Amino acid sequence: MCWVRTARRTACRSAKIGYVPDEPSLYDWMTVAETGWFTAGFYPDGYQSQYNQLVEGYGLDPSKKLKELSKGMRAKVVLALALAHQSDVLILDEPTSGLDSLVRREFLESMVDMAGEGRTVFVSSHQIHEVERVADTVGIIREGRLLLVEPLDRLKSQVRELIITRDESNGSPLQLPGSFLSRSVQGRQERLMVRGWSDEQVQRLANHDEVSVMDTHSPNLEEIFVAYMRMGNEVDGPPVDAEVLTS
Repeated sequence: MCWVRTARRTACRSAKIGYVPDEPSLYDWMTVAETGWFTAGFYPDGYQSQYNQLVEGYGLDPSKKLKELSKGMRAKVVLALALAHQSDVLILDEPTSGLDSLVRREFLESMVDMAGEGRTVFVSSHQIHEVERVADTVGIIREGRLLLVEPLDRLKSQVRELIITRDESNGSPLQLPGSFLSRSVQGRQERLMVRGWSDEQVQRLANHDEVSVMDTHSPNLEEIFVAYMRMGNEVDGPPVDAEVLTS
């Protein structure tokens, strides 16, 4: 990253931060082993041995040139490079792209282990189901704008999907007792994604004269993500928490 001079010493922040880009730049003429040797020169002692252990764990051939590797194998090399110096902070951009199911599972489990050791892992991913498995705090970005950041458990506990069937439809949506994240109407059925509604508000809607049946559903993170992505500025949604998103 950058060098920081303190009163007593000069320290390199890159020794504490690991980064896996979506499209990493590697020297294709190097072998897997040479790549680790070359990179080890920028880090403290122990990097090379840790890298070699990761390479073995990922089933990589150290003598193979990078240009001979598949996309998934190259992704494993990049992960090994980022993880080898056991950073305090790890930033991952689409880290599991190209990995097979078994390696993907093992990688996600290693992220949980890292967090358990007190290290911080930032993951940017469109694989929402994977994020839901490992994240304790999530954030959502839409069109470059940070919409929210908060603990995953709290977000999921506050969001419900309401599926309403009306006795008959006059073409106009129901008047709701609260705001919503997303809303769709198809014939006599309406689907609402709501946040922060009290049980009293839900019951009030269920007792509405035009409502025949109402089912409630606890959405997963992907469903919540889609609702935020579809939420237009004109929607009478919640002020989307004045908090801002991180992961």
